[in-house]
Amino acid sequence: MIGYEDCDDTTIQKVIANFRKISNNYSVYKALLDAGVYNGGNISSCTNYWFLLFWGCIPKEHLYEVYKEEFSDTKYYNHFIREKLISEIMKVNQYDTVDNNDLKDLLDADGYLTVYHGHSKNTLRNSCSWTLVKETADWFGQRNALFNETNNYYVWTGKVKLENVIAYITERKEAEIVIKPKHVVKRRKESFLFEEKE
Repeated sequence: MIGYEDCDDTTIQKVIANFRKISNNYSVYKALLDAGVYNGGNISSCTNYWFLLFWGCIPKEHLYEVYKEEFSDTKYYNHFIREKLISEIMKVNQYDTVDNNDLKDLLDADGYLTVYHGHSKNTLRNSCSWTLVKETADWFGQRNALFNETNNYYVWTGKVKLENVIAYITERKEAEIVIKPKHVVKRRKESFLFEEKE
């Protein structure tokens, strides 16, 4: 991948022009390939990097879907929760969040959606990726315990309002809810020994 600092003005202008053409049939990856800034290496790191630099050039009608695609393939979740970016996403995500009948059907009597988060850390700091499926959270908790070599993990349960949901991602069948941790209320956690779940 070629970074911004390695590009001349002409290449940067090509990236910007290509980002303005992004659509259902023209991806971030293709835009970067056509501009000559992808020359191998980790594709998702490359597309994430350039998306975070030039997301403002993507046509508004495609921004939310591109955001979901990039968020689904990143390790750097916190970079995708920047205020200005989220402000723009929240302007174009309603069809998939507050107006989504599948999500509305899951609301409890108080108008909250129940979400789950699995991890091996004992805190929700920077935890913006949740799921509607407790078993999925459990799986992620176990995976994180394995990767982080801990003996236990946690599955958090919380409640969220649809108007605070940043994105609803179903492409990987994880029923993922992207939300700022501060908008998850009525939190409680369960602790599990990793060895018991192997």
